Amino acid sequence: MIPRPRPPSPIDRLVGRRLRELRRRRGLSQSDLALALGVTFQQVQKYERGTSRLSAGKLFDASRALAAPVSEFFEGVETFGQERGPYDNLLADDLAMSVALTFPRIEDQKVRLALARLVRELAGAAD
Repeated sequence: MIPRPRPPSPIDRLVGRRLRELRRRRGLSQSDLALALGVTFQQVQKYERGTSRLSAGKLFDASRALAAPVSEFFEGVETFGQERGPYDNLLADDLAMSVALTFPRIEDQKVRLALARLVRELAGAAD
């Protein structure tokens, strides 16, 4: 009988989430990172979702490609499973990240203010 690979652990998913955050901070696409790692962009998607584990070698390659120490991929492990702050998942949320990156391109201050008020209102947050 062929042994089944074990499923990724919560730490594997955390490392994948950090990979995504670091890639986005550096302004790289999944295809850019895939090229640097010698894998397909679909494999990078699997790493980021935590459905595939990063091997030690690929983790080292990713740290070089993203100019980040390997330890940065494990940032937050000390508090893993504890309550996270409201902004900790901003970079991991595709829509939030899209809004955050696009918002500064709105030049009209009145439009920016109206949009910010609308978002706060929809979220049920006070001014």
